[in-house]
Amino acid sequence: MINKNFKIISYKSSYFNKLKISYENSFNKLFISQALYEQRFCYHKTYSSYLLISNKDNVVGHIGFRIHNSNIGNLCKIAFRFSTFIIPSFRGGGMYLEFMNYVKNDLKNKFNVMYIYAWPNKINLLSCLKDENYINLNPIITWQHKLGNEKTSYEEEKIFKYKTIDFTNFDHIINKKEFGLTVDNLHDYKYLFVNRDNKEYKVISVEKNKYAILGISNIENKELISIIVNNELEIKFILNVLNMFHKYKKSLVQCWCFYKDRNLLRQLIKSNFKEDGPIFYNGVYELTHNRFPVNDYFPHMYNHDAF
Repeated sequence: MINKNFKIISYKSSYFNKLKISYENSFNKLFISQALYEQRFCYHKTYSSYLLISNKDNVVGHIGFRIHNSNIGNLCKIAFRFSTFIIPSFRGGGMYLEFMNYVKNDLKNKFNVMYIYAWPNKINLLSCLKDENYINLNPIITWQHKLGNEKTSYEEEKIFKYKTIDFTNFDHIINKKEFGLTVDNLHDYKYLFVNRDNKEYKVISVEKNKYAILGISNIENKELISIIVNNELEIKFILNVLNMFHKYKKSLVQCWCFYKDRNLLRQLIKSNFKEDGPIFYNGVYELTHNRFPVNDYFPHMYNHDAF
C-alpha cells in the first residue's frame, strides 16, 4: 500500500471538481464535463477510475479505464487506460508504480480484467518500462488520406446509408438487426462512443454486417475523419462516400493498420494513404498467468481516446 500520507480510492462524484483542477493545472488544458467523465469511466454502473488522494484530501493522481469484453478468445475483460497522471510536484518518487500495483489488483478482482491496454506518452512510458508486468508493443502509426487528392479517382456510390449517430436514440440508429451486433457489441459501442461537444460520429452501412463507424472532429480548422471501426467495407468505397459529402473541406481521412493485415495495407497504399498521422506508443499489462497474444492482437481506433 502507498505511504501513509496518501490513499487510493475508486472515483466518487464528490471529488470531480478537485480532479478537474488537478488535471487542468497539470496539463494546462480543459478537462471534460462531469457527465461525460462519469459516462466514459463506468462499467455496468460501477465507476472504473481511481484517484490518488493526499492527506489534505486533494486529488494528486488519476488513472481511468474503459472496460469491455476482450475479443481475443478469452472469457475475460480488457481495460483500456486513459487520462493517467500524477501532479508535477509529486512525480519521480515512485508513487505511480505503487498506484498502478493497487489498481491492477482491484481491476482483476472487481471487474475480472485479465489485461490492461495502455497508451503512455514518453513520460509515462518511463514508468511503464519499470513494471515487470508491462509488455511494450510496436508504436501504432496513423495512415492519412486527403480528400480531393489529385492522384485518386473517386466514384459516385449509389447504394449505401450515411447517417449521424444520435446518442439520444443510439439503440435505434445502431440496432442489432441492421448491423448484426451481439448484445455485448452493442453495449461496448454505446458506452465507448460517448457524446462529445467537439466530435461527431457517423456510420456508413450497405447491408447487414457491412458498415464503418467514423469519428469526425475539427482541430485547428482541419476536419479529421477517423475510420474508427470498419466491418467488411472496402477502403475505396468508404473514400467514395466521404468524398461525396466532404470533398470541399479537403478533409483528412485517418486509419490504423495491423502489420499482418496485408489486404488492408494494400488497400490503403492503392488509395493514396500515407504514413503521416500521429504515432502512438502502446503496451499491455498481464494481470494473470495467461499470456497476451502479442503478435495477434490489434485494437480498433475506438480503443484510443483521441478518436
